[in-house]
Amino acid sequence: MDIRPAAPLLDTHPVPAPVRELISRIVAAVRAGDDPAIRALLSRLAPVADTTALILLRYRLAQGENPSDEMAP
Repeated sequence: MDIRPAAPLLDTHPVPAPVRELISRIVAAVRAGDDPAIRALLSRLAPVADTTALILLRYRLAQGENPSDEMAP
C-alpha cells in the first residue's frame, strides 16, 4: 500500500529556506544511516518546525533516491 502524499504542501504555507536545508540534511543522514547526525539535525529542526515542515520531511523521506524538490547541498 502506497501511503506517500501526491505532492508536498509547498504552496499553502511555504517552508523557509533554512528549514528546507535542515530537511535535506536529515534526509541525507537517514539515507546514509548516520544516527548521530540524524539526532543532531532533528534537535535543530524541532524548535523551528511547523506542521508543513514536518509533512515535507515525511514526504522527502518517503521519496525515492531522486526527489523532485531536492535542494542542492
